[in-house]
Amino acid sequence: MDRTGVRGRLREPRLTGGPAEPAGIGLSQAHGRLAQARSGASADVHRRLRGRSADHGRRRDRAVRRRRPSHARPVGCWAAKVAVDQASGRDRLNIHGAIDLETGATFMRDELTINAATLIAPRAMIESYYPAKRVIHVFPDNAGHHHAKVVMAWLARPTCRIRLHYRPPYCPHLNPIERLWGLMHKHMTHKRCYSTFREFCTALLSFLRGDVPRNWRSLCDSVSDNFRVIDPDQFRVLT
Repeated sequence: MDRTGVRGRLREPRLTGGPAEPAGIGLSQAHGRLAQARSGASADVHRRLRGRSADHGRRRDRAVRRRRPSHARPVGCWAAKVAVDQASGRDRLNIHGAIDLETGATFMRDELTINAATLIAPRAMIESYYPAKRVIHVFPDNAGHHHAKVVMAWLARPTCRIRLHYRPPYCPHLNPIERLWGLMHKHMTHKRCYSTFREFCTALLSFLRGDVPRNWRSLCDSVSDNFRVIDPDQFRVLT
């Protein structure tokens, strides 16, 4: 197609479904009308978007206003008194304990910390409680302070009458003192509250030092060392 044919094609009216453009319209006028149509269409699109954004904002504000009352707290709710006052801080009661399984006598010392240095005092207390005993057998757990050098040096004295017998590791169920701690929690801490830490310490130490020896005949079955030794040769293991 030559240039004359192209120029004629450009001057032909467009088939848009609307009124036809005059045949003599120029390219510059066509571009101007097209730009005007595009600017008008974009303005209409912007108006629609602004309207939708405004509607969305109004719906969001209504939703927020509806949700606010569900999160509101009643006035003065922080001033309500609780049923049980809470103690501040973290206080701790450390006890070195031993018990005589025949008489129920207990040897309890509360210490600021549990270490090898504070372990010697309860051992000396046990030794002084039985002056007529030639040998006193003590069954401790496998805590590290029981194997400390300072404790071993104290036990190595020629006049020391205490002999240690260590239980198997990771076997607290074989240690009667663990059963005594469980008995203490059952009687003194389960479903009970104490207003002060001093009252808590006084109640626990009074139970361990006074109630246990006094009521040993009724409590001894709960703190028993009556274990049955099982011989593996007498059983057949099924695999």
